[in-house]
Amino acid sequence: LVVVAKDRGDAPQETTAFITVRITDINDNQPTISLLFKTPGGKPEVREDVTVGQRIADVVVADPDEPSKVSNLAVTLSGDDGHFKLERMDTGYHLVLAKELDREIADTFN
Repeated sequence: LVVVAKDRGDAPQETTAFITVRITDINDNQPTISLLFKTPGGKPEVREDVTVGQRIADVVVADPDEPSKVSNLAVTLSGDDGHFKLERMDTGYHLVLAKELDREIADTFN
């Protein structure tokens, strides 16, 4: 960009300034989710006698567009009939057992 300023004198004087504007990239990356299972063996498996309140996994969420603003992400949990809940932590959430499990009623949640 070029800006030119010219006075209205008898012998007009002029000066020029060059401006560079860089456009920053925003909000074009999808959030990321990382899971760290806290179960024996580190797998997405729990015994049906696990106690309510037990932490099953750490769910770490991030937004590459705004890495310092994790709290701006909307995080929800579905498909579990209330057996699990998310509890907020600094970098994401804990996935916690919220209701007793009974393998004879449901052997998988997804």
